[in-house]
Amino acid sequence: MRFKEFGNRNQPSVVLIHGLFVSWEIFLPIVNELKNDFHLIVPMLDGHIYDNGMSEPSLFTTIDDEAHGICDYLQKNDLSQIYCVYGISLGGGIAARLTELNRCKVKHLIIDAGPILPYGTMFTLFCSYYQALNCWCTCHFATLYKKLFHSHYFQVAIDEVQKTYPSGGMRTPINVYKSLYAYQLTTIPAETSVEFWHGSKETWIFQRCVNHILKVRPDTTIIVFPKMQHAQVVIDKPEIIVEKIRNK
Repeated sequence: MRFKEFGNRNQPSVVLIHGLFVSWEIFLPIVNELKNDFHLIVPMLDGHIYDNGMSEPSLFTTIDDEAHGICDYLQKNDLSQIYCVYGISLGGGIAARLTELNRCKVKHLIIDAGPILPYGTMFTLFCSYYQALNCWCTCHFATLYKKLFHSHYFQVAIDEVQKTYPSGGMRTPINVYKSLYAYQLTTIPAETSVEFWHGSKETWIFQRCVNHILKVRPDTTIIVFPKMQHAQVVIDKPEIIVEKIRNK
């Protein structure tokens, strides 16, 4: 795992955690808007290491390893008080686990479409091998895919897979799903405010997560973005995330 930092360490610290086969660069529009007022820490998750136009081979193991790895970095750098942790998809699950570990004090937690309870063995196996094949095809047939899918959302998603797939290969999505879809959030520190986000087009998959987090923390704020697909806010409407973090 590697890390990017932006802004001044004297400002409130914000951790931004990306999703499966998405690089840290997905957060650049957010970083550029917030770096003058916040100290931003952006991990490059194992299996997703991409920097200066180059991918570095690495292997994702479990969300627990990633959460502890981020905590290790924060503690090593005397960053024990975190103003906000935002995680999208896989990053949302890691953000939840990081906060649950309580090794660093998190004031605000935003889980954006992150699985936080088990999805069952058969569904997990299907998703892990389907996504491994899907990511391989996206990387190797990117030109064809871009001709088929014309929206900005899909164009960016295809570019991100091309950046990160060489780092983690087919093993990374398999390990991601086997770990992420076995995770169950059990507690969040009382001092942490919690929001759970998802797009209206993915309610069918995340309603269980909404029900679960409301049992863990009944005061969780649920936000559903109309006409949005998975991770579409961070790709098409990063200004929403900027505004949410600014106004915490």
